[in-house]
Amino acid sequence: MVFRDVSEEYEQDRQLQHSERQYRTLVESSPIGIFQSHSEGYFVHVNSYMARILGGEEPRDILRHYRKLATQLYVQPGRRNEFIRQLRREGHLRNFEFEALRIDGSRCWLFLNARVSKYHDDGSFIIDGFAFDITTRKMAEERSEEQKLLLQRYQQRLEATMKVGHLAWWEMDVETGEVLFNEQKARMLGFDPAEFNTY
Repeated sequence: MVFRDVSEEYEQDRQLQHSERQYRTLVESSPIGIFQSHSEGYFVHVNSYMARILGGEEPRDILRHYRKLATQLYVQPGRRNEFIRQLRREGHLRNFEFEALRIDGSRCWLFLNARVSKYHDDGSFIIDGFAFDITTRKMAEERSEEQKLLLQRYQQRLEATMKVGHLAWWEMDVETGEVLFNEQKARMLGFDPAEFNTY
């Protein structure tokens, strides 16, 4: 009978299992979306946060639902093609934004950083990535743009009203002495607006 001391191998195996548990805990409890997907268009793995971003209660909801990412996840399927082209060309990408569809059909905006982690013989590949929900920021940008357009409309209406009413305005920066005025002010005083430079 031969005996062999396997205590060192046992200890290495125990440490490896401990490291794997720590890694899984880190990925699952991360406050950002972490995903692994296949270039053919489906998720391989998502963490819990990624599942919540996309409206799932748990990762398996996402894996079951999204079988064709180009049409089920991307509002504009062409963005998925662009995502894959850039990964195929460069092996990674940063700051990729697109509008996504959640499980319930509502929309959100995602910001991705991703890289190819494994190539297959058939030319397909595995993608590892991080996803951030930027919906709130995008909505604020849209509101800001809407407010700018609304302000422009009000300014145009004010100018039209002042022109019809033969009204003028001017203002002066006391510190710099710079004077701003509308064209009507110059015309009211008998000047060409292009040559008028005083109040």
